[in-house]
Amino acid sequence: MRCRHARTFLTHSLKTVLEWQQGLLDRLNDQVKDTPFKNESILQTIINTANDAEYIQAFNYASLAANNNFFLNCIKPQPKESNKSNIDEMSMDVKQAIATQFSDLGMLQERFVASASGMTSSGWLWLVTDGQQQLAVMPTFGSGTLLIRHRLALNDLSASTVFASETRPQEFAGSSPSVASSSQDPHSPARSIHSSALVRLGGFSVLDRSAESLPVSEAQRLKAFSEGNKVYPLFCLSIHEHAWMSAGLGVWGKEEYVRRFFSVLDWKSISATYEKFHMTNYRGAVLMR
Repeated sequence: MRCRHARTFLTHSLKTVLEWQQGLLDRLNDQVKDTPFKNESILQTIINTANDAEYIQAFNYASLAANNNFFLNCIKPQPKESNKSNIDEMSMDVKQAIATQFSDLGMLQERFVASASGMTSSGWLWLVTDGQQQLAVMPTFGSGTLLIRHRLALNDLSASTVFASETRPQEFAGSSPSVASSSQDPHSPARSIHSSALVRLGGFSVLDRSAESLPVSEAQRLKAFSEGNKVYPLFCLSIHEHAWMSAGLGVWGKEEYVRRFFSVLDWKSISATYEKFHMTNYRGAVLMR
């Protein structure tokens, strides 16, 4: 699934996505500068503001920044060699899981396209896995997130994989500003999106169960998949108009944007996350009710 537009797509789209990320952090910093949360990490801010209406804006900015960081960390440019692609780095276990659940990668891509097309508002599309090595596509809307749910702890698994280095997009974003470099700017947020290892984190996410983006059969399958299971996010896709507009795809470019996204997925990293989740017997998972 090699795409000749992938590098141009990433260069233009990521510049805007990184600019948006910086804006989220700047605004979050403004929201918490005179509050007890001013020195907390992004994740701690999400947890501590989740149930407090006074800090709803802080929660929204923190959750969006966390999701956007996760999105950035699941993509990378294709190899320069014309006979290679990121798909070559997918593990056999992930290939088997995709084949079992969706028939093949092309069908998984079509599932994302269909789900994204059905989302009439901005949000995120997630590929998640559960303890039975099943996969599912799940939407969240607005600032909803699957990274923190129901006051369960995210342990060292999430610290090392979910919030990996923010600087990696620089590899293919050219001179685009790095979010991680914001600490060098006195006018930028001093906070970090990284969680410290073994910090016990709780909180919740807003998972919209209206199934607005899913056909009836898929909504039923998702319900059966999610109820009573622990699930762990493998990657997510930003469903925001600025992402495909900045890639030069136009107002109606959502479908093409989703297709190109699959050409730049970092399957090596995604495979490592999948393997680590199943090897650690659900550590870092989130519980679906």
